[in-house]
This record gives sequence, structure tokens and C-alpha cells, in this order.
Amino acid sequence: MWKTCARFRRYSQAVVDLMPENLREAEMIDVSELSEARWSVISFARCEADGLTYEQAVEKRAELERQKIAGLCIMTNDAAVRIKTNDM
Repeated sequence: MWKTCARFRRYSQAVVDLMPENLREAEMIDVSELSEARWSVISFARCEADGLTYEQAVEKRAELERQKIAGLCIMTNDAAVRIKTNDM
């Protein structure tokens, strides 16, 4: 799991290094969203956790997978709220 996150960081930095200077700031804003507490982990049954950074959400999903909870996915808090109010 941590290897995947480290690979993503290296990959995203490599992409930024290749970008023209005027596009770098916009790309860095997008990458920084991963470190914001804006991610939720959803199962078939409910919202399992919200208000997480993306790395925390990945860890939470792995923990829940070990508990054999089905239908797990990571999405933004905004999307999770819409699912909670419509379906759960």
C-alpha cells in the first residue's frame, strides 16, 4: 500500500517536471487534493468513514477489506453525502 502511494508521488512529480511552467501551479493544486480531508470510504451498506485524506482512505479501505466488508470504494465527501441521502 505505501509503495503504491510512494510510486504515485514520484509519478506525479515526474509529470509536473515535464509540464510548462504556467501549468505547474494548476497541477499542484490537483495533487494537493489528495492530502485534503475530503475523502470517504463507502461500502454497499453505508458510509464507513469520511473526512479522510486519500492515504487514510486507502488504509481504511484495506482495514475493512480484511474484515470482509463488501462493496468498498473511495469517493469524495460531496459524492458520499449524495449517496447517503439518496440510497442509505
